[in-house]
Amino acid sequence: MRGSIRLSVIFVVGAAVGVWSFIEPWVIDYGFGAQHQWSPSTWSNVWIGAIVIGASVLGLVLSVAAGLRAASAPPAAQESS
Repeated sequence: MRGSIRLSVIFVVGAAVGVWSFIEPWVIDYGFGAQHQWSPSTWSNVWIGAIVIGASVLGLVLSVAAGLRAASAPPAAQESS
């Protein structure tokens, strides 16, 4: 249970970094080129941000589901020696 909470925090931070990477061209107002288009490096920044968001949200959902499953499972029987 404790491990899934730690993983959830890491995935939330990863999602926040991905969101920043995705919205950065609009927030910082990257300039357009001569043809009023973003450069390939700007597009790659947006796509990498989208991929990081997707991976982080998927990891977050899986770790929360694993934590909830562990929390709802009956306690393990202890063997007495």
